[in-house]
Amino acid sequence: MKKTLFTLLGLCIVCLLPAQLSFTKKAQFDYYNFLTQSFFTYNNEQVAYTMEIVNDKDIKFTIISGDLDIKRTFTITDCVLQIYDEFYELLLAGIMPIEDYSSTYTHLTQTLFNEDEKFEVVRLKVEVQNDDFTITGAEVVSEDGIILGELPEEMLMEDYYLELSVLTIEDNTYICVYNWDEDMYHAYSIDNAGNKSSPSDDTNSLDTPFMSKVSSSKVYPNPVINRNNLTIELDKAVTDINSYIEIIDMRGRKIIKKPIKANTNKVSISTKRLKNGQYLYRIISNGNSIDTGKVIVK
Repeated sequence: MKKTLFTLLGLCIVCLLPAQLSFTKKAQFDYYNFLTQSFFTYNNEQVAYTMEIVNDKDIKFTIISGDLDIKRTFTITDCVLQIYDEFYELLLAGIMPIEDYSSTYTHLTQTLFNEDEKFEVVRLKVEVQNDDFTITGAEVVSEDGIILGELPEEMLMEDYYLELSVLTIEDNTYICVYNWDEDMYHAYSIDNAGNKSSPSDDTNSLDTPFMSKVSSSKVYPNPVINRNNLTIELDKAVTDINSYIEIIDMRGRKIIKKPIKANTNKVSISTKRLKNGQYLYRIISNGNSIDTGKVIVK
């Protein structure tokens, strides 16, 4: 009887103790590889990837699933520049969602430029002078080395890097590049009509850029003090009498809709209905979104 009682007490004590942690080694990564958490999915699964420099000029990408299994590997050529003996510069644009500047940007995308299963990067073309370089162009390259198209020269805002911000509103996706001198975003639509087909036999690239600039706008003051007015100014006047500006919060809710008078390019908007925080604005004309941007209310 006493033995049974002690056994029961022992079982009770064991049940009250916290569960012991256990750890299982799943994988290992080379110190000189870059492990990056991406914000895209592959086959409906969140993935990460590693980048490994090979041949001093190419990058081998390895796609890793949530359970750290290797899903696929491929190599993008001519996207590394060796400046000094042991210093390498990645000739790839950074891609990140426009609404989250705290996130780590990615170099890979699978759905931004087309709808196939292949991954793409934006590879920079540079002119090297001594121990420095200047960006002269940028091209979208698929994982099998096919050049899908070139970005317009006006998108190259900086000499040494290119950061592309992705803005998605409803079914519309735009590539935004921030111009520090003008203090405003330039938004570009993506024409997928040409880059879904294979290039012709006599060329490995498209003759014309597949991204077209829609419009440019600036907002001021930005940040704006709560309950004060902000002004959104377009680079040209709208002619459609049904044009308007939407203010959208970071959850995608439309807070303000302000008509734009025909043949004008400037609109003043009160911030009385806006709480402190970040908002997106979208300019609609002729039924199309012609520009987007960000405004901060303090």
